[in-house]
Amino acid sequence: MNTGPHPRVLRVLVVDDDSVDRIAIGRMLEGIFEVELVSSAAAAFERLAEQRFDCVLVDYRLPETDGVRVVERLWADPAAPAAIMLTGSGDEAVAVRAMKHGALDYLTKANITRDRLTASILEATERHRAARAQHLEQLRLARLANFDQLTELYSRAWFDERLDNELRRSRRYGTALALALIDLDQFKELNDTLGHLGGDEVLRAIASTIQASVRDVDLAARWGGDEFCVLLPKTDLASCQHIGNRICEGARSLKFATEDGETMGVTCSIGIAAWAGGELDQLRFVRASDQALYRAKHEGRDRCVVEALGAEG
Repeated sequence: MNTGPHPRVLRVLVVDDDSVDRIAIGRMLEGIFEVELVSSAAAAFERLAEQRFDCVLVDYRLPETDGVRVVERLWADPAAPAAIMLTGSGDEAVAVRAMKHGALDYLTKANITRDRLTASILEATERHRAARAQHLEQLRLARLANFDQLTELYSRAWFDERLDNELRRSRRYGTALALALIDLDQFKELNDTLGHLGGDEVLRAIASTIQASVRDVDLAARWGGDEFCVLLPKTDLASCQHIGNRICEGARSLKFATEDGETMGVTCSIGIAAWAGGELDQLRFVRASDQALYRAKHEGRDRCVVEALGAEG
């Protein structure tokens, strides 16, 4: 006797404004799937917002729109169910259009049988499930490539590409752009005292502090090791200094417990190059930020130094 869990019954939504066809299709599917019938696209999307479905059967001709537009909208949403197009006539041009916009099958009502419709739904849901799994895997791989796994900030590779794009944009439109380099002060001592796990905790805490200190439009990344970077679009000198000081204050407030019950604090030094015009390439921009960071270290650490990088800089 099989005592394992029973497979979940698929839920199917039928969207057809013709009551005779709608009821006939519903009866074909009775006892095989959980079926719900609606007469319009608006009612369909209302139910989809309330209830999970595995497949939607969409009539081509609906009173307020055509079924291809409904299928297209479903295809644009990765969380939406599989879609199958139904039509009263075997118009090949409609079939091609429907499949192009995301329908996984196309059925002519005059040729529909219970077995054909059942097979179409099962195949469409399986293909849709596989496509969705592939999409989620692509998102996972993209996240691995674009984000630093320890700090959950953007990766250096992604940041370098974005920095180049933002430089091009700023040169094209003449808008200000600033680059901040952030380095933890005496991190080796922290790491030696707290251990590598404790050092990782410090890096995660600093990353969270940076993220909480910058604006939504700013882009924060892990530069490498104990260094971080932030791209600050459309930011003047005073705002750069304010953001830098806020990051320093946030770092200063962090405390970490040592194995002997003591606590250790952390500080960071920040160098910001603020560009407002003239020729500039990525290498020169990074070098200017690095020089500002060197000044912050040389002047005693735990501070932010901002340097203007203008047409003559």
